[in-house]
Amino acid sequence: MRQKRTFFNQIQDTFRSWPAWKKAGMIIVVIQWILSLIAIITTAALGLLSPSVLLVLILLLIVFGLLAFIIQHDRSVQLAGKILSILLCLALLTGDAALIRINSFLDNVSDNQKQVESKDTEVAEDTFIVLISGNDAYGELSENGTSDVNILVCVNPNTQQVLLITTPRDFFIELPGVSEGQRDKLTHAGFYGMEAQLAALEALYEIDINYYVWLNFTSFIEIVDAIGGVTVYNEYSFGSWDGFYYSEGELELDGLHALHFVRERKALEDGDFGRGRHQQMVISSMIRKLTDINSLSTYNQLLTAVEKNCTTNMPKNRMMEIVQYQLSKSPSWQVTSVQAEGEIMGQECYSFAPQVLSVVMPYKESVMNIRKLIRDFNAGLPITAKQMDENSDYSYFTDPDPVDWSNYLDLEGRGDNPQKEEKTTSEEDKTTSEDETSSEEETSSEEVTSIEEETSSEGETTEEVTTEETTPEEEVSEEG
Repeated sequence: MRQKRTFFNQIQDTFRSWPAWKKAGMIIVVIQWILSLIAIITTAALGLLSPSVLLVLILLLIVFGLLAFIIQHDRSVQLAGKILSILLCLALLTGDAALIRINSFLDNVSDNQKQVESKDTEVAEDTFIVLISGNDAYGELSENGTSDVNILVCVNPNTQQVLLITTPRDFFIELPGVSEGQRDKLTHAGFYGMEAQLAALEALYEIDINYYVWLNFTSFIEIVDAIGGVTVYNEYSFGSWDGFYYSEGELELDGLHALHFVRERKALEDGDFGRGRHQQMVISSMIRKLTDINSLSTYNQLLTAVEKNCTTNMPKNRMMEIVQYQLSKSPSWQVTSVQAEGEIMGQECYSFAPQVLSVVMPYKESVMNIRKLIRDFNAGLPITAKQMDENSDYSYFTDPDPVDWSNYLDLEGRGDNPQKEEKTTSEEDKTTSEDETSSEEETSSEEVTSIEEETSSEGETTEEVTTEETTPEEEVSEEG
């Protein structure tokens, strides 16, 4: 009795009847189909593509699969078909590996989250704000420490705009829930944790900060190196306090040089404001690099650097939405930068009372301009960064407090006690006035001598007060 042949046996017989060139081609086609199926399942399971984009992907893979099958039946084009199928298989392997790597990355970053509740929102549809905060330390991440970087990244997915707002670390503001109505440097909010930093900036600009990203020096160096460095334009040449030199013009910086570029302030003409401007330059360059990564190795290095060196309170599903948005729409982000401004002066700070430290007293017009800029940005209106000029109102956001200069702490050793400078200038003016009348009045020389002795005495007193002050270990480290 003849044995009934199964469908599998029939396929096997058909395959054996084909010539070698056709057998090889069909093996490649089957591998292509299997990889296509894995790609569809993986993409659908991870949810990294929108339903419409996923449907297009499925249709394309089906079309390519049928086309490859048909080509392998025509000997005249079968070689070209094999080459195309092999290339498609390599692309599918790369894509599958990238999708699995993204999912692993999101899992690891989610595990790094700290217990600071986010103000969650639909990041692919609504505007949202992320605080990029970094402390001046190397090694493992710690959320308690002075915040050297305070940049608000406002993102509007509808207009494809990004607004960067830099707030000087020495901004003299209240720390809600901490300073009991007194004011302190923004950087000192880091002593009290991420919640204090978020609350201080939210109160200052009257906003809700949805998420934060926390990093330190090690994080910054490795992330910049992972994306192949950054490109910035340096307005004028300068040397940093730790021996790095930056020439004028366009610069290509690796992680270490980029770090010292954004840290330096003492060598800059406008001090901390110049440092904030440099931070914006580097962040803008990083955004451009991140949206233009087309190398799998670079992509993998970046994910590795971020997942071990950053912590955030953004939920995994929101991070996936951002990836999905970037992959689906490939937006061309327009970046606008603005910096909060104020005047450097001495004030008693809550965290180090009664010591008087150098702070940046916010200008009211600068703060109000930024508040309006954020409102317009959220509403999708055209925005233009506006810095203060000669026609601006330089009144303070809040009035300075009376200062006991005997408690002044000259952290940088520059002898820049504002009271001392004021007295010296006043006495020099008086001395000059007396010298001009010396030929008319014989008693003038005696007055000048008396004044000079008084000035010298006051200068010695100021120096003694400064010398007797003890520098808190934490504050010295923070100011360095």
